[in-house]
Amino acid sequence: MLARLSEVIPGRLRFFGPVELSMLCSGLMRLRYYNEKLLRRIADEVPHRLPVLEPSHIGQIIYAFSVLGFRDQMLYVDIADDVMRRIRDFTNPIELLQVIKALAKAEVMLPGLWECLVDAGTSQWEEIIRGDIPSVAVQYLAAVASIDGHLVARGYPSANTQDFASAMCTVLLEKGNQLDLSLAARAIGSLGKLHRYNEQVWSPLLENVMSNIDHLQPDQISQVSLGLSSAGRGHPMTTPLIAALSARAISIVDDYDVWCAANTMQGFAGLGKRDVKLFGALAKHLAKNDKLLEDATPQGLASVLHSMAKVMIKSDIFLYIMANLVISKISAFEGQALGMVLYAYGRLNCYNEALVRACIKQLRAIINDLNLVSIHMISDGLKALGALSEDIEALLKQRVEDLGHETTYGVIDFDDDAEDAFDIAGEEAEEDPLTDSVQQEVVAAVERARVRSRGIRGTDHPYDHCSTFEGI
Repeated sequence: MLARLSEVIPGRLRFFGPVELSMLCSGLMRLRYYNEKLLRRIADEVPHRLPVLEPSHIGQIIYAFSVLGFRDQMLYVDIADDVMRRIRDFTNPIELLQVIKALAKAEVMLPGLWECLVDAGTSQWEEIIRGDIPSVAVQYLAAVASIDGHLVARGYPSANTQDFASAMCTVLLEKGNQLDLSLAARAIGSLGKLHRYNEQVWSPLLENVMSNIDHLQPDQISQVSLGLSSAGRGHPMTTPLIAALSARAISIVDDYDVWCAANTMQGFAGLGKRDVKLFGALAKHLAKNDKLLEDATPQGLASVLHSMAKVMIKSDIFLYIMANLVISKISAFEGQALGMVLYAYGRLNCYNEALVRACIKQLRAIINDLNLVSIHMISDGLKALGALSEDIEALLKQRVEDLGHETTYGVIDFDDDAEDAFDIAGEEAEEDPLTDSVQQEVVAAVERARVRSRGIRGTDHPYDHCSTFEGI
């Protein structure tokens, strides 16, 4: 039936009024029905209808396109431009929230856009408090948190204004005890990302998480740990909560995907927590499930490696597997992910000739897209590995000059200076977290990775030469 409707509707869209058009988009979203041809036809129609569309219609349409994953940057820009001109008409917090979430997800950046949206959201805090949906403030925070880093990185004013944060925190003070576990975790993660801390605001959120610790899922654990590492480390509940999060994560480790594992590791590493039990459990889980690693994004893989290196937790087996995997996906790696990988192998003192060659080849291909932070990480990683040749150093310096910055790189200390800030794991033996019970399964995973990877020659044993990985 849906297939038939998708053939009929495009020819009759001209008869659809604003209400019908918005209802059509909402219906497709609720059904999760993605039809490229139909959505393309609707997207072509929307800009012509903007003058007669009400804020409620615009909110429903843009939110539906966002949820369905339809990417048309010009459509989002046209809608953003119209919203800016008519921002005073967006008096309903839900309708404004739909627009903000969609534009944040699409990373739409126009001069004055986010100042306009944030000011509008800030002005509605009293309306949000009076409303019966406490999740609105959390979703405002999450949307602004997701876009703010992109704005700052591209030279736009930050959306993380004091007025906005104060307004949303005021709402959380009034409504925080009404949030369910998922929203509480999301609020903690968003406040952390925005570096906003107030003990009165955080306390009911952390108490909610602690009292429901046995119901936490991997994505919620990752949000809470990231939030604590970014802004909440000074809260009195942080130490016991981190211990509880670690135990819960280990107990449900089989439910983790790479991205949740990466974010959880990042959170614990950001807290300076050298939790060998947790990192070892996550590494074993990923190593045993090569399909998870195959489906992972370069950023996810790089984040896992970077987190392990930050707290100096080293698994030769896991690094071997990851080296093969990175090589097989190297063409998809951008500057930040490439820098994180090289930083990790450099800090952990694991030289891998094939990995270094692959990274340098990719570096040459993406040199014109690198930012200063990526250049620093790549340079220091290669230097620690003894692989920063004169021509590569000159290439990086030229890119720095092109960016208009000084040609100094900064220094990363590769000594083991990580502190066990919370003493959760206790005194752990310095051994490979992937040894013993999972070794045979990992051997099989390594062999599969070797076969898949391009131009990789095997060694006599996958764990031989673990410091040089000469056989890779």
